[in-house]
Amino acid sequence: MVLSDDVVTDPRLVSDLVRCGLPHLSVRIRDGNGVVGPLVLPGQSSCLRCADILRSELDPHWLHLSAQLLGSAGHAESAMIHASVALALAEIDSALSETAATHAASLSSTLEIALRPYRITTRRWPRQISCSCQYLAPVSGKGRPSQT
Repeated sequence: MVLSDDVVTDPRLVSDLVRCGLPHLSVRIRDGNGVVGPLVLPGQSSCLRCADILRSELDPHWLHLSAQLLGSAGHAESAMIHASVALALAEIDSALSETAATHAASLSSTLEIALRPYRITTRRWPRQISCSCQYLAPVSGKGRPSQT
């Protein structure tokens, strides 16, 4: 599932996707730049809530700010939107390949695209011990818990 349009994804949707074991990729525009990721494989990777927990440790005002951003869309020039979509499609292609999913650059990470100067910055979002996603069984790529 691709989560797009909103600068901040509704935390209730995030919780439901993780709880149901549905893999998902966040794709958004923030401050005119593209942000692809993290790719979330419930039970195997960090989730969007893990990123929020880490952000709130780095910035105590993050949760308040994210609540204000809920439901708002980012804006960027056409070239940035196309670059973000192209990168997201490459990440989805990688995730759908059984052997490459663990190699997707956006797994537990965000890929942040800037056009001037052109660069892609990778930011890691490790699993957080205080996040409920820690207690999930690993999930196969089809949205179901893997057989162990």
